[in-house]
Amino acid sequence: MAQQQEASVKLVNVGDGSVGKTCILMSYTENKFPEKYVPTILETKSCEVNINGRTVNLGLWDTAGQEQYEQLRGLAYTETDVFLIVFSVVDPASFDNALKKWYPEIQENVPQAAKVFVGNKIDMRAEYSNKQGKDAPIMKETAQQIISNLGCKYVECSALTQEGLKEVFQVSVTEGLNKKDTDSSSKSKKKKKDKKKGCTLI
Repeated sequence: MAQQQEASVKLVNVGDGSVGKTCILMSYTENKFPEKYVPTILETKSCEVNINGRTVNLGLWDTAGQEQYEQLRGLAYTETDVFLIVFSVVDPASFDNALKKWYPEIQENVPQAAKVFVGNKIDMRAEYSNKQGKDAPIMKETAQQIISNLGCKYVECSALTQEGLKEVFQVSVTEGLNKKDTDSSSKSKKKKKDKKKGCTLI
């Protein structure tokens, strides 16, 4: 049986500042949680993951959520296969921005890329359960319903306890691979179609 060729996926995370974007990447790749919050400007990491027996070289791009880094952030978007749109389940404003700021920004710049919404800090949901109205934590069912209408996947995790963390990357890398495979198939079909259109001079 022929060994499958190693694939590569570029993953970029976006979202408001302090929702745990860097923590998610660090907890997954280094198995540790940052002791203090330091705003990221732009950082890259890489690791190998195994998806259904397929080795994938995963390039991880960590972006800044602050407006002053908008231009720099845009540079990271080029040739991205999948975006993680991260928000905190205990910060409803960050969920609102995920839908109204981050998703539209990606759609405008890289519409062909896969998008996965990630609700982080689920370990704190119980602590915030007494909050009401616009301050109430975002529940899984609510987020799923809204995000499914956009045709995107939704996963939840805690970067601190690592609950759901592996699933975040399993789902996102699979989505990225599916997108790449679909794009390759479309290009191949177009190439064959263009070849058939060619004229032969006798």
